Amino acid sequence: MARRSPKAPISTPTDLDARKAKILESVVVEHVDTAMPVGSSSVAGAPGLGVSPATVRSEMVTLEREGFLTQPHTSAGRIPTDKGYRYFVDHLHPAYSAKLSNIK
Repeated sequence: MARRSPKAPISTPTDLDARKAKILESVVVEHVDTAMPVGSSSVAGAPGLGVSPATVRSEMVTLEREGFLTQPHTSAGRIPTDKGYRYFVDHLHPAYSAKLSNIK
């Protein structure tokens, strides 16, 4: 009888460095407030970030490649994906995780 190979582990969110986490947090908060895609210049103005819009754009591209953000169309800012919201709730604002624990 053939042995079954174990299932591949379920992918978990990557740990983000402090700058990427702050950018993701800023995008989630602003998107929730405005329901609009969030641009790099508004994120660059977030308190405590202290980087240029070009740096924010570069980090947003990385967050997009990692699946935390998406860009609805070429000239738009970014919006959080389900993975981005989940990371926000689980890692950036754990107080919300109990309320939203049923979201998958």
